Amino acid sequence: MPQAFVQFVRESIGSKKVAGLLLVVILCTNLTLCLFRLDHQSFNRDEGFSVYMGQVPIASFLRIVWDRELNMVAYYALLRGWSRISDSEIFVRLLSVSFAVGTVALIAALGGKLFDKRTGLLAAFLLAIHASAVVYAQNARAYTMAAFLVTLSWLLLIRLLERWSWWLLTA
Repeated sequence: MPQAFVQFVRESIGSKKVAGLLLVVILCTNLTLCLFRLDHQSFNRDEGFSVYMGQVPIASFLRIVWDRELNMVAYYALLRGWSRISDSEIFVRLLSVSFAVGTVALIAALGGKLFDKRTGLLAAFLLAIHASAVVYAQNARAYTMAAFLVTLSWLLLIRLLERWSWWLLTA
């Protein structure tokens, strides 16, 4: 009986509907974990600096970025627009949460592209429940944006290589 169940699950994940449903469950699980006690602690020093960079006048923002904080300028620029909607601790941290959930979806796609759907879903599930990934998602810092962009870059590179492999061989 257990062997038949395992075989049924393996065959079911192959269908697009079941794989899509599993991905939705994985994303909802990740979102729930990331939102759990999101307001439990107030901003730490690094998060406070992120919020400061999101609210400082544009001239000061550009001067600070130019002089000493060039490494996270894309996140600070996004946070500037994001915090115009609300500057509450929960809402500011939701930017990082959204990148974290997006990364889980991209990992599923990347795993599916490199291996198969099951591997992609397993990788997405493992990232979704990983304690460090959840902790970083709850910080108003650029960590999850960096993970999102790196994963997106890999996915786009693989798609480019699939479509343009003949061009690379002749170059």
